[in-house]
Amino acid sequence: MAAQVSDAFKNAISKNPGTYILCLKLNLATQIMIGKLGTFNFKPGYYYYVGSAFGPGGIQARCGHHIKISTRPRWHIDYLRQHCVLDQILYSDAPDHLEHWWANWLSGITYTTIPIADFGSSDCQCTSHLFFSPENISDLLLDSNKSISAVLNPSEIS
Repeated sequence: MAAQVSDAFKNAISKNPGTYILCLKLNLATQIMIGKLGTFNFKPGYYYYVGSAFGPGGIQARCGHHIKISTRPRWHIDYLRQHCVLDQILYSDAPDHLEHWWANWLSGITYTTIPIADFGSSDCQCTSHLFFSPENISDLLLDSNKSISAVLNPSEIS
């Protein structure tokens, strides 16, 4: 069943444009078809997806899309999201386009690996915008990246 975007969520998250990280938890090993990228085996653990929201509605609109389970996937992340629990959203509503900087930063963290090359990055030079860790490293991400300005736990405001 698709989650609904609540008024509490809408009031809690910025309408400004910005950059975000979806913190997703996959509970069981799962084989998932990711659009034209193909079918991949995903291990249980935490997946961190870096995205940007510089279109209409900003972070609120884009993350509102990701809270719901898409029945007609548009982006690579929509295919993975169908199988994962959205644990947290980390974001910055700074006007800077931080998406590629954050993807590069995540690729250098010891605790992360890149599960699929070109995931979410088919329109840029980044190796991937998706990162995996067997453990939840959200606190580490917050402590080590001062450009992350807010954290939202969707389950607390649904």
